[in-house]
Amino acid sequence: MKHLFFYLLAVAALISVLFPKLTVLAQENQVFDSSSGKLAEIIVEERKPVTAASNREVREKDFELLPILSEPGDLLRVVPGLVTIQHAGGGKADQFFLRGFDNDHGTDIALFVDELPVNFRSHAHGQGYSDLHFLIPETIETIDVYKGPYFAEFGDFANAGAVRFVTKDSIKESFVQGSAGLYAVDRFRPVARGLTLLSPVKNETVKTIAAFEILADDGPFVNENNLLRLNGFGKITLNLSSDSKLSIWGSAFYSDWDASGQIPLREVEAGRLDRFGAIDPTEGGDSQRYNAHIQYSWFPDDKSEFITTAYFSRYTLDLFSNFTFFLNDPENGDGIVQRDDRYLYGTDTRYSRFVSLFERDHLFTFGFQTRADDNNIVFANQTQRVQTEIINDVDIYEVSFSPWLEAELNLTDWTRTVFGLRWDIFHFDVNDNLEGGDLRGDEADSIVSYKANLILSPLKNTDFYFNFGTGFHSNDARVVVNAESQTLPRSIGFEVGSRTSLLDSRLDLAGAFFFLFLEDELVFVGDEGTFEPSGSTRRLGGEVEARLSLYEDWLFLHGDLTLVNAEFTNGGEVPLAPRVLSRSGISVRTPFGLKGALEAIFLGDRPANEEDTFTAEGFTRFDLTLNYRYKNLEFFTIVENIFDNNYREAQFVNPSRLPGEPEGGIEDIHFVAGNPFTFRAGITYYLTGLIDRL
Repeated sequence: MKHLFFYLLAVAALISVLFPKLTVLAQENQVFDSSSGKLAEIIVEERKPVTAASNREVREKDFELLPILSEPGDLLRVVPGLVTIQHAGGGKADQFFLRGFDNDHGTDIALFVDELPVNFRSHAHGQGYSDLHFLIPETIETIDVYKGPYFAEFGDFANAGAVRFVTKDSIKESFVQGSAGLYAVDRFRPVARGLTLLSPVKNETVKTIAAFEILADDGPFVNENNLLRLNGFGKITLNLSSDSKLSIWGSAFYSDWDASGQIPLREVEAGRLDRFGAIDPTEGGDSQRYNAHIQYSWFPDDKSEFITTAYFSRYTLDLFSNFTFFLNDPENGDGIVQRDDRYLYGTDTRYSRFVSLFERDHLFTFGFQTRADDNNIVFANQTQRVQTEIINDVDIYEVSFSPWLEAELNLTDWTRTVFGLRWDIFHFDVNDNLEGGDLRGDEADSIVSYKANLILSPLKNTDFYFNFGTGFHSNDARVVVNAESQTLPRSIGFEVGSRTSLLDSRLDLAGAFFFLFLEDELVFVGDEGTFEPSGSTRRLGGEVEARLSLYEDWLFLHGDLTLVNAEFTNGGEVPLAPRVLSRSGISVRTPFGLKGALEAIFLGDRPANEEDTFTAEGFTRFDLTLNYRYKNLEFFTIVENIFDNNYREAQFVNPSRLPGEPEGGIEDIHFVAGNPFTFRAGITYYLTGLIDRL
């Protein structure tokens, strides 16, 4: 926190220069009535205009029927072509697959909760590490999806795309909920969750929401996960006047768990190890994150808006792993611990205004973002969670300043262009805490990103999109100060696509072809459980998606398919890059209280190493959810992997050694088994009228 004062001073100085006058555009769900001097709330049924065929807003009613398994990452199932998996006892961040990227825990996908960044820079376990477990799924109103590097408001990590979770201001009905279930293996391990969601105050002036969650999950593994997760979330929204609003929210998260880790395929195939077994059963960890978010909005007229946000996070992680078993230390084993202890803080300010030129309104937006990561990272050896030798211990202060401009020009009734320009300025400062350590230094760098988009709408309900953009991801500060890699490797992306609505808007279709070049790919290093720069790559692919309402408001079909080829520019395969992703399903919402969904997820085989001598086996999984509401009670069941398919979830190739094996170890697939048939059931009690009476 020693840098906080200077950081805030710099931000204040820049804002005072750049924003002497603050004015902007009425929010989409509000209009200013000059005669009454009040903001009148209206309901907007149409979706926001998008800039690319793959860009979309997902509203609550679109994901409320999906089989959400109490995990925040499951909300991302609504994003076509995006698959998430969990591979460390339910406590570690999810692994993300999108557009030919194995993003690991978030390297090339930028995630936000409102304006709060989820990704961590220079993290102990990998660049861009994004743990969503502090998010309670039921507090989310919409999910905004931005694929590709075509959007000026997003910078670091937004190569495959960006996703923003938008939190609710209030809920229609407060409720309490409890659920429990079993993993259907020989051990019949339990999972249970409790949730309370309240809106104690809800009127024209003040809206509130509070949520509390507890999750206990033993998992299907031979060694219990012993996962305990605690979450709290509170938000208050104040209409300060007819043209201004203040929103404040905070959250607290704690998690502790055990994990069985990635196990060698050779042991399972030989019958010496259960697929839910472990070589080192002492893996796992604990994590905490505390967040604060405050946003002020001012919209004095119907053509302009000013929104400024400040956020703060306090975060810790202790992660115990063993990727190579006895390769480096035949006596004590190769256990490692990765510790991350950080403060994250920043601001996000934007000013937008409609300007009339040539009898048409055009939207201009200027934004300015700041961010600082102030953290300590420790990498050490450990045996059965007892730290033995510290390998490195560094303090990192990484700060960025990012002004950006965007101009949306309505050239004709059916021609729209969106141009963007973004400048990201970084400073890296690393200090080695070990006596005699040389992992120290400071570096500065900047990168300019360009965006150009053309949207044509010559036909009713049909749009054609032509997109170009450059982006980047920052590299770990420890690598940067040692001059081992590029500081801010650039990406260059192109996309051509179309989106149409047919059959009286009951059928939505979209498709896109895309190309993405990345100057520096990050690839998994098994010995340390982190990723290292490995050279430039290119991706060429296409995706299609469809959503059909067979009977309005109660029966829906959806499906999407993504095909991608990812390779290094030298011709080698990008390890673990997904080639085929698909999701399809049917959902029902009846007028008599019954609703449900059946969904299939498919992830195809993919190369597990650059030489393509190992294959990461794909899988198909079917999940089911059913809900029935009667008055104030709602009963629900969730079934994961209903056909009990045996599949590998996370998979990596690296050498490892077990007792009795050759000294140099054996290179092999190491994997975590996907969940077996899992059944959960629960009940929700809606506190209709009770909260109002209180």
